[in-house]
Amino acid sequence: MNVTITFTSVGADITGPFDLYSNTDPYPGGTPFETNVSLASFATPGYTSTNAPAGTTEVTCVATVGCGQVLVSCDSTTTTTSSSSTSTSTSTTSSTSSTTTTSTTTEVGTLAEIYVQNQSSSLTIGGDLAGVRVNEVSGYGDPITVSGSPWPLGEYDEVTGTTDKLGVGMWVYVNVNGTSTPACVHIQDSAGYHQWQEFGGISADFTFSGVTINSSVRVEIWVTDQVCPTTTTTSTTSSSTTTTSTTLEMVEVVIDNQSEGVTVGVDEMGVRIGGAGQDWITLDGSYEWPLLPTDTYTGWSYIIGTDTVEVTLTGESYPNRIEVTDSNGDKQCKDYIGDGTYTFTGVVRDSSTAILIELSHLSCPTTTTTTTVP
Repeated sequence: MNVTITFTSVGADITGPFDLYSNTDPYPGGTPFETNVSLASFATPGYTSTNAPAGTTEVTCVATVGCGQVLVSCDSTTTTTSSSSTSTSTSTTSSTSSTTTTSTTTEVGTLAEIYVQNQSSSLTIGGDLAGVRVNEVSGYGDPITVSGSPWPLGEYDEVTGTTDKLGVGMWVYVNVNGTSTPACVHIQDSAGYHQWQEFGGISADFTFSGVTINSSVRVEIWVTDQVCPTTTTTSTTSSSTTTTSTTLEMVEVVIDNQSEGVTVGVDEMGVRIGGAGQDWITLDGSYEWPLLPTDTYTGWSYIIGTDTVEVTLTGESYPNRIEVTDSNGDKQCKDYIGDGTYTFTGVVRDSSTAILIELSHLSCPTTTTTTTVP
């Protein structure tokens, strides 16, 4: 599992490096899961380890040069500002031979955003139960805080909620109801890590563990009417060590809106891959639908292959055109004639080359066919 640790102050006599021990194999007597970590590594934005044993809730950092050890609670996100206006929790340990004070400030009272989107035409998120719940440990958890009563989320509904449970290794529960298959329940956490589970045709809570939640980058959850993403697994052997990595197969979608007065997206979402009932692209977390003119946006989709791309537009400015360039470099162009969905067929998409959707204040080029009769 992943843990992130930030030191806010260290005594001048301590230079590190540090060995890190989990409470599942504690110091003294245990085996460190990280060794020889430099003091500088713990400065903002903190030192992140992916080797913490499952079930870790506390980390002991032991200086191998100088003296002192620090017990760090890792069930909430660490920050580097101990004078935050929010309430704080500080852990301080002093050695006997010299003084070492190391503070870990946790975000207590800080909120993180969780964005939930239902791309399914037949399933709902939530119902009698809240659609999304969060907990620090395995268990029922607390519903995210939302405005009004959005549950259940129906077709193409979305909601943004908040949670005060921030940290690494959190548990997120997504309640999905219905019987339609195929379908996929998907989550992207604040660290950009993806998890997904196939919906098996039975209403259930879907449990995601090891989720990173922080106040800087929102967590995104969505349900789609499609099979879950495919992955490519690669194994590399060096001497006696074999390293296995899994790569998510997805296509990048770049939307360059240089039109005059035309926006991409009506009722929020604006670009869909695969036709009706398939996958609305997921925007990078920096952006929101609808996409306004004079900017470039990035999103992605898990629909790989040759299929339909639908672009939904609104605005009153003419002329404008929509041009789609696929992963093979082939172009299709349509003139904008008013609000509606513009469909491009036979668009090739692969994970190595992005597709480009361009809006510009121009008309499509005309095609002239010349026939020569001898």
